[in-house]
Amino acid sequence: MAILVVVSLLGTVAMDLALLGERSSRNERQLNSAWQGAQAALEDAELELTHAPGSTRSAVFSRQGNPLFVPGCGQQGWAKGLCSTAAGESVPVWLSLDLTKNAARMAELGEFTGRSAQAATVAPPGFSKPRYLIEAMADPELFADRDPRVAPGVVYRVTAVGFGASSDNAAVIQAVYRTE
Repeated sequence: MAILVVVSLLGTVAMDLALLGERSSRNERQLNSAWQGAQAALEDAELELTHAPGSTRSAVFSRQGNPLFVPGCGQQGWAKGLCSTAAGESVPVWLSLDLTKNAARMAELGEFTGRSAQAATVAPPGFSKPRYLIEAMADPELFADRDPRVAPGVVYRVTAVGFGASSDNAAVIQAVYRTE
């Protein structure tokens, strides 16, 4: 009888370990999918910033900025996903938004470039597509403070978010770009 109890306990422990390994693998796959989606969205924004062929709003991005960047974030047309910090506000826009829920304020992957992601980088049907927002910020490297003849410049911070099978599995990455 004691041997039967020990064998049953060993079987239960083995089953629990197998289930734990399966859950761990599933979570890793979802995180990998979210990371790939965020990377694809970041590359999509980079195509816009570098004036790549096919981008419908690449003319928006210049060293001197553009009025389409609105305090908070634009929600429609070419201004969608273009953000600036409101006057007197010290919190960056990307920190003030819930990136997993504010899809109306973020540009989706391919929305302005026509690109589509590989199947591995797109969440399953019914879930969120990768998306991004672009913030215009003052360029600290332009030395406008030293020479009054130099107009202040702009750099762009891109915040991209990708999703796994649910919005609980999200990856966020950022990059800062200076255009020429």
